[in-house]
Amino acid sequence: ANTAGENFIIEENTTLYAIWKKPVKLWFNTNCTDVTVKNMPNSEYDKFVGDRITLADYQKPERDGHVFVGWNKTQTAKTAGSDFTIEDNTTLYAIWKKPVTLTFDENCTDGTVKNMPNPKVVEGIFSGDYIRFSDYSTPTREGYKFVGWKTPKTTTKTGFYIEEITTVYAVWTPYVARYD
Repeated sequence: ANTAGENFIIEENTTLYAIWKKPVKLWFNTNCTDVTVKNMPNSEYDKFVGDRITLADYQKPERDGHVFVGWNKTQTAKTAGSDFTIEDNTTLYAIWKKPVTLTFDENCTDGTVKNMPNPKVVEGIFSGDYIRFSDYSTPTREGYKFVGWKTPKTTTKTGFYIEEITTVYAVWTPYVARYD
């Protein structure tokens, strides 16, 4: 069988069949209202139903204060999507993460706190990440019991979803001597 665009010589009566492919469009969306996005790929109007779309083939846009995660067909996705076979007009959305820092504050000035999380300022985390306190050391303080960490919104013992640069403060309860 011959394929579309292939040249051949007709030597006898031959029936030719048209090969039809439905054209589709592939659009790229910055997925933000920020005008500082640079290096966006151009939309493509030369795709056909059944074409394989390899996401890594498309350039990575840049946005001030954010890290490009990848492309996804779902606008609210948090992770990059997978390669796919295009079936219809498709929009790919840029997925972004915003780097943030977490600072642990001992919430005490008497110098008695030991075993503070190290480092005190944690980098390499992103808005939307879950901070699990069990991943960090538990501080101790002479004469006090460590209760948990206080975020700007709540006191928690287990963790929280970080959304912005955040400082958490150690919460202490004094040990009470009881005499019977």
